[in-house]
Amino acid sequence: MQKVNLPGPWSRRTVLTCMGRMGVAAVALGALPVSVARAAVQKISQKIAQYQDHPKGTQHCSVCVQFLPPDQCKLVAGKIIPNGWCIFFAPKPNAGAAPPSAS
Repeated sequence: MQKVNLPGPWSRRTVLTCMGRMGVAAVALGALPVSVARAAVQKISQKIAQYQDHPKGTQHCSVCVQFLPPDQCKLVAGKIIPNGWCIFFAPKPNAGAAPPSAS
């Protein structure tokens, strides 16, 4: 077996110990419920999101995939006006489509 020299003060024991700890941490993080993981994510401030309380053309919060009625956003902190807008605007699928006609 060929001896591998690691740079610096790293011994085989140190490397294996670190790898083991990273594996335990990965398993522990993977076992967290999704709701706990989502709660750990901080929302972006309205200033950074360049939020405004009026639409930008036809783009407005109430037709954005991030909007959570009546006045919240998945990404932006604080109260969100349905007629507002920010740089994270992403239209809902079929947001501008006409409703299906009843036959």
